[in-house]
Amino acid sequence: MFPQVGRREIIWDLQRNGGSVAATTERILGRGLEVPPPSFQPPSLASSSPTPSTSSAPAAPPIPQDLITRYNLSSKIQPSFARPQQPSTTETPHEAKKAGWSANKNERQALLQRRREEMILGARRKMEERDRKAV
Repeated sequence: MFPQVGRREIIWDLQRNGGSVAATTERILGRGLEVPPPSFQPPSLASSSPTPSTSSAPAAPPIPQDLITRYNLSSKIQPSFARPQQPSTTETPHEAKKAGWSANKNERQALLQRRREEMILGARRKMEERDRKAV
């Protein structure tokens, strides 16, 4: 955007003013930027020798995993032809309050894990139902 100003000067000014692009732009348009001291070396220009770094290497994108595989729920999936229609197992507010929130960390973790599994499997059942109706 400003070919008359070097990258080193822009980086120096941005570091001095806390990264404010607007302030640096105003200084460039107004009076120009100060020359950075000779000891200042911007991060991109500081390393003259090529050093291998893991951050510059393009990382392979992670393979998307379905939730059934991610949470190891494949053993809990029943084939659609063997699955009987189950009545809804939603608790009444009184039963939910009766069960409550346990003071034991392991019980809470098991409860949350069971709820997560139920949600994932329920979503899968709904998706299968929708797919069956669409066909």
